[in-house]
Amino acid sequence: MRRLLPLLLCLLVLPALAAPPEGAAHGEAAPDQGQPRVSATLLVDHAQATPGGQVRAGVLFRMDPGWHIYWRNAGEAGLPSEVELRVAGAEVGPLQFPFPETVRDPAGVITTYGHHDEVLLFRELRLPAGAGETVALEARVDVL
Repeated sequence: MRRLLPLLLCLLVLPALAAPPEGAAHGEAAPDQGQPRVSATLLVDHAQATPGGQVRAGVLFRMDPGWHIYWRNAGEAGLPSEVELRVAGAEVGPLQFPFPETVRDPAGVITTYGHHDEVLLFRELRLPAGAGETVALEARVDVL
């Protein structure tokens, strides 16, 4: 059975983009015995963005011990993690992943690639030249 972690995170991007301000976009999912095992927080790398400027925005995932999410090539099982970022009128670059860890099932038969503990998946954004003082940034996340 395929269980995806759907999250929709929204954040006002301009003028201050410190990571993450109080009340930042944050979600939790993958409940196990009533406790969320995966959390996701939307982050932006610039303290101040400018119209027409470039920023990096991404989602920081934190996973409980023993939990992981998959890399862009999940391997012999799993599904690639997806982070879609939307800003009206912005150019959005490809999703960037750090190098993955090799994950093997207990029997050593199935090999997958992913991330444990904590990982930031991000995209570079070029904000619209005519952006006003605030810009809405929306993130949609699917992880298995």
